[in-house]
Amino acid sequence: MKKGFTIIELVVSMGIFAMLVPLLFLVFFSTITLYTQNSALQKVKNQGDYMRTTIINKIRNTATGIIPDCQLTISEMGGSPCFQSTIDKIYFGYKTDSSGNIYYYENNNYPTVTSATNISLLLDAATNTDFPLRSRNVGNLITHVTPNNRTVILSYIIDFVPKTKISVAQSLSYTFYVTLRQ
Repeated sequence: MKKGFTIIELVVSMGIFAMLVPLLFLVFFSTITLYTQNSALQKVKNQGDYMRTTIINKIRNTATGIIPDCQLTISEMGGSPCFQSTIDKIYFGYKTDSSGNIYYYENNNYPTVTSATNISLLLDAATNTDFPLRSRNVGNLITHVTPNNRTVILSYIIDFVPKTKISVAQSLSYTFYVTLRQ
């Protein structure tokens, strides 16, 4: 009696192996895809939460009033509501451009404001290379001012635009109220 495998045993084991390998690759690929999507969504959430906290803190700590027709501009963007600060009567506000960047801007040329003198990026879509994040909004982030000019509603949507087909686009919408301190 010889020891070893018969041809039938080898064919059956190769058939089972041929059915299991694609299933293992499918599970592996699904796990990698899910991890990539969760990572992208976490990045979007972190950036959105950071921007929301930054905006709320700035408005609550320094804004004394809302100027409904502020003519503060960033290049091609026109006038919009902005805030008046307690510090040196500065105007400040938030806008997005057509590239998806979100800006904080201010100017201390009170009361005539024609162009921003201090601009900083809250979300820089151009240099966000690992996870390209962009704001879907263009223009002003302030969507509504209450009649008493003490509360504003700000809203923006942040999109994750994948560079590969492994991940799908992720987006989060932020809408929040900010009430100025008395």
